[in-house]
Amino acid sequence: MKITGCILTKNEAPLLEDAIRNLKKLTNNIIIVDNGSSDNTRQIAEKFECDIIISPQTILDQTRNVYLNAINSGWVFVLDTDERLDDRTITTIHNFCSQAPAEVMLARLPRYEYLGNGLFFESTMSRLFRSHPQIRYDPSPIHSSVTYSVKDLSGEIKFLDAPIQHIDVLVKQNSEMKRLSYTKLLEETLTQNEGTYYYMNLLMFLGVEYATSRDYDKALNIFDSILNSNRCTERMRYYVEFYKCRLFMLEGEFEKVKELVHVDQISDLYWKAKFLTLKAEILWINGDLENSKKCYYEALDINPNELQLLLNLAYLEKIENPQVTVDMINNAIKINSYLLEPIIYKNVDSTKNVFFFQKPIDLMNRNSTNIFECMIEALKSLEETNEINTWMNHQINCIA
Repeated sequence: MKITGCILTKNEAPLLEDAIRNLKKLTNNIIIVDNGSSDNTRQIAEKFECDIIISPQTILDQTRNVYLNAINSGWVFVLDTDERLDDRTITTIHNFCSQAPAEVMLARLPRYEYLGNGLFFESTMSRLFRSHPQIRYDPSPIHSSVTYSVKDLSGEIKFLDAPIQHIDVLVKQNSEMKRLSYTKLLEETLTQNEGTYYYMNLLMFLGVEYATSRDYDKALNIFDSILNSNRCTERMRYYVEFYKCRLFMLEGEFEKVKELVHVDQISDLYWKAKFLTLKAEILWINGDLENSKKCYYEALDINPNELQLLLNLAYLEKIENPQVTVDMINNAIKINSYLLEPIIYKNVDSTKNVFFFQKPIDLMNRNSTNIFECMIEALKSLEETNEINTWMNHQINCIA
C-alpha cells in the first residue's frame, strides 16, 4: 500500500534534514511544501530526492491542501519538522495501511508533547488518512483539520497506537512568540468566522491560548461561554471541562475540580479515564493514597497504554510492590522507547508551552525523583544486581 509522507515547512532547515531522514524509514514518497523559506530548505529536499512544491503565498494550515492536491492514491501521513517516529510506530503504520478496511479513512495517533526534564503530555492528532479528492483541510488558517471532510464522507475514524514524538520545546526556544502570534491569529480569525462549522473549535483553542499565557479570567470566560452555547457538543464539553479542571489544579482550587469530576456520569471511555486521573490526583494531594491508586488502576484498565498512568502507579507501588514497579516501567518503555532518549530529559523552561497547563501530575517529578531512580530503588528491593547496573547506565546516559 502506497504511503506518501508530507512536510510543510518554512525556514526550518536545521530540523528538516533529520525529519526527512526519519520519514524515509516510513516511505520514500515524500512531498515537501515550502511556505516561502529563505534558507536552504529547497537544497535539503533535493538532496533526499523529495518532491518539492513552493507555495509562499498561502497562510499556515491553508497550505496543507497544497500537498493533498498533489496526491491521488494510497495513504497520506503528515509529519512536522519537529516530530519523529520510532520503529514501533513505523511498523504499526505500515501494518494498519495494508490491512485497514475501505470504510476506514482516518487514524488518530497519540502524540507525546515533551516539556523537558522528562515531563510530557499525551495528545492525539489526525495525521494518517486516505488520499481522496474530498478529504481536505477545512478553510481555517490555524488548527485546520481533515476530520470534518472525513465525517462528511461518513468515513470511519480509528485510534491507532502509533505515537508521534513531538520535540518542539526541546529544539526551539520560541514558545512565547509562538503563543502571541497564535493568539492574535485566532482572535482575528474568530471575528470573521462566527457562522462557520469550525468556529467553536477555534474559540476553544483561543481559551487554551489564554490559559497558557496565564490569563485565566479570559480563559474561563471563554470556556464558560462554550459550555453555555447550544453549539457545544458532548465531546467539546468534555474538552472544556477538562481544561477548566487543569486550570483549577494549577491555581490550587481543588474543590472546584471535585465539582466538575463526575466520573459515573461519563459514558465516553476516553474521557472517563481522563477524569479518573484527575480524581486520582485530588485524592493523592489529600493524602488518600489507597483510593488514589484505585482510581489510577481504573483509568489504566480503560487505557492500558497511557504512559503517565503507568509511571505514576510505578511510583506508588515501589515500596510495597517493587516487582509491579519494574513491570510497569518496562511496559512503559515498550510503549514508548523515547523514555530512554536523553533529549526528553533536557532542562528547558516549558511553562509557556501550550501543553504545560494540560499535563497530568507526574508523581515522580513532584517527589524530586525520576524513572531511573524509581526503577533502581525497586530493583534494589528485588536484589537484581545486573539490572541495577543497566539502569544506572541509563541514568548516566540520559541525565547529565
